[in-house]
Amino acid sequence: MIFKRILLYTVSFSLLNSGVVWANPLGGVVAAGQAEIAGQGTGNVQINQATDKTVINWNSFDIRQGETTEFKQPSANSVALNRVTGSEQRASEIAGNLIANGKVVLVNPNGIFFDKTAKVDVAGLVASTADITNENFMVGRGNFDIKNRLCCTNKQER
Repeated sequence: MIFKRILLYTVSFSLLNSGVVWANPLGGVVAAGQAEIAGQGTGNVQINQATDKTVINWNSFDIRQGETTEFKQPSANSVALNRVTGSEQRASEIAGNLIANGKVVLVNPNGIFFDKTAKVDVAGLVASTADITNENFMVGRGNFDIKNRLCCTNKQER
């Protein structure tokens, strides 16, 4: 278990110091429900969600400092499931603005890192390495599945 944590910290440190330029979420495809995605590849991505629940599969889901990803949802009880399915196999980094008048679920099997510069203004947030099927999500069953993945770690500055 200690080895896995050290490995995770090492991988996280390497990713954060690799000089890679990440951008707002890219490659979004609506898989269930209805939503329109505008501004991919720019500093401002807007998701206009038309149904109470929607599922979007992304190649990557990152928000750099100074960038904004905003979900405009039908109500505060609306939920958008955002699943990272890209082949890069790296953690998502949230360092900019994540805004939603409803709830946001972010699933990345490789992890999710919230930088100290991140600003999250949402009605509810779930960030997980465990996945959920579209069917379970759309009918309101919160059955997340880990499938042999290292689940969670909390690294805080001291």
